[in-house]
Amino acid sequence: MTQLNKRQLTKAVKMAQEALATGDEPELNKLAVELIKLGLMEDEGAEESPLEAFQRRKALKKELRGEAARIARTVFEERAREMFDNDPELQSFSWRQGTPTETQEYNLPGFMRVHSETPSINGVEQDWRSPRDEDGTAGSVRRTLAYLFWTTELEDMFGDGSEVTVLRDGTITRDYWHPPDY
Repeated sequence: MTQLNKRQLTKAVKMAQEALATGDEPELNKLAVELIKLGLMEDEGAEESPLEAFQRRKALKKELRGEAARIARTVFEERAREMFDNDPELQSFSWRQGTPTETQEYNLPGFMRVHSETPSINGVEQDWRSPRDEDGTAGSVRRTLAYLFWTTELEDMFGDGSEVTVLRDGTITRDYWHPPDY
C-alpha cells in the first residue's frame, strides 16, 4: 500500500464524507478517482462500459488539468519573483494572449496565441524588429513565456483574450484583450 501523507488522507476522508452524505454520483466518482490515485482502491475500469470509462477519465483529466494549472501558477509566480529580484529596474512586464476571431468562428481548439515575442517591459512594448537582448529582461520574459509554459497552460492560468501584467509587488492583473485576425 502507498505511504500517505496527512493532507492526502484528509482530502480522501473529506471527499468520502461528502460523497456518502449526498449520495451524489459525480462526488462518488471523484472519490473513486482520488482513492485510485492514492493507491487505496484498484481501478476496475475493465468492468465499466466504454461510456462510463470515458466519463470517469474525462473527469480525472479535468481534475488533473486544474491541479496542474494551480501548480503552474505557483511556478510562474516564483519565476516572476526571480526576474524581479535579478533586475532592480524591472517594475512590470506584460504580454497578450488570445484566439484570433476566425479561429473562434470555426471553434478550432488549440489556436490560442501567446504574443511572447513582444512583451511590454515597464509599460514599454518591445519591438520584435529591435535587436534581441536575449540575456536581458525582455529575453528572460520571452524565455519564461515561450519555453517554460505551454500555450494551454498560460490559457488555463490567465484565460483567452487577455493582457496579463505582472507587477514587482507580486500583483498579477488580467485585462480583456481582443486578438487581431491573422
